Amino acid sequence: MNPWIKVAGLFKDDPYFAEIALSIRAERESNDDSEVDPSLYIVE
Repeated sequence: MNPWIKVAGLFKDDPYFAEIALSIRAERESNDDSEVDPSLYIVE
């Protein structure tokens, strides 16, 4: 059985989750080509 079946629809009636999901989708689909400050990713 697919393990995702256990959580499918868990947030279907949660208006806050719908709002968050729309915000995430908008951010992912934006054409923002700005770069993150490389000093935040210091690799030693």
